[in-house]
Amino acid sequence: MRKLLRILSMLAMAALAGVLLALLVGDSVFHRTVPAVRLVYDLQGTASGISDDARAAVMAVLLKRRLDRQEMRDVQVWKSGARIQVLAPASVPKGDLKRVLAMGGMLSFHVVVEDPNEAGVSEMLARMEPGGEGPKRHAGDALRWFPCAQTGISPVEATSGGINYILVYTSADRSMTHADISRTWSVKNARPTRDQAGGTAVAFELDKPGAKRFGELTGNNLGRKLAIVLDGNVLSVPRVNNRIEGHGIISGGPGGFAQTEAEYLTSTLNAGSLPAKLAAEPASEEYLTMTLGLSPLARSLLKVAAIALAIIAAALWCARLLLRRLHPTVRDQQAALRSLGLYDEP
Repeated sequence: MRKLLRILSMLAMAALAGVLLALLVGDSVFHRTVPAVRLVYDLQGTASGISDDARAAVMAVLLKRRLDRQEMRDVQVWKSGARIQVLAPASVPKGDLKRVLAMGGMLSFHVVVEDPNEAGVSEMLARMEPGGEGPKRHAGDALRWFPCAQTGISPVEATSGGINYILVYTSADRSMTHADISRTWSVKNARPTRDQAGGTAVAFELDKPGAKRFGELTGNNLGRKLAIVLDGNVLSVPRVNNRIEGHGIISGGPGGFAQTEAEYLTSTLNAGSLPAKLAAEPASEEYLTMTLGLSPLARSLLKVAAIALAIIAAALWCARLLLRRLHPTVRDQQAALRSLGLYDEP
């Protein structure tokens, strides 16, 4: 048994060394040049308290993480001044790449205004009248208009430019946004599901900080309608019947979402929110070549193999130690006695 454990330990260590070596030299061994496209993007909007250069640096990290989650691990992203550069092999569909890059992913929740006689509502309605300012937000507004494809879901609705809007609250006790950077939260995961009517919907789960805030928001606004807003557009307006801790369902209205809409929404939520958005189209687009090594799948498999072999080697080593303690050999017994000064060499 001891001999078998020793042989297995040696084999595990040798295999682990081989896997680690493959990870180190794999990119050199499998070095190849492939056609690629380089896209250069400007950032939209401005952010207070942070320079465009610093914002681009954050965006590059988050975009790379987003692309990795979308199984586009060979795509490289880096900042170039206040711009973002993306280098992708031609094997990555350019349309899919641009779609993922264009996702804003900014999810927020707002209690819907349901009383037309409430203070401030008349002023907001006046802005939406012909010749008014429209849905533009003013500094200090406690209410806000959001576009919504569904009509008749709120007593306070208005149209502007042919687009339907509903009125919601923006105060901290009646909304949950990303404005407070000291209380960050995010979507943990999202997946297609079915709503109560059997239509296609999207279920989402928030991280721990988000679950706490969502529980507070829903618990303090029981019986009210809650607008689920993604990138400034209302997706769904369910009524809050009980306190909800960190999960929910976005329904697609009568009939639910189309399959492509549900998949896009799921991908957007899983991609994570960004502090800014890229311009709708790249400032420049260039076709060239790029160098690749190990494929992302091969690299991931090697990492998994290395972890598994390390665990196996550790387990075999522990088994050998346990066996020596439970069934010591004569040599082990002599060594123990010698360490206590109770054994003299013959």
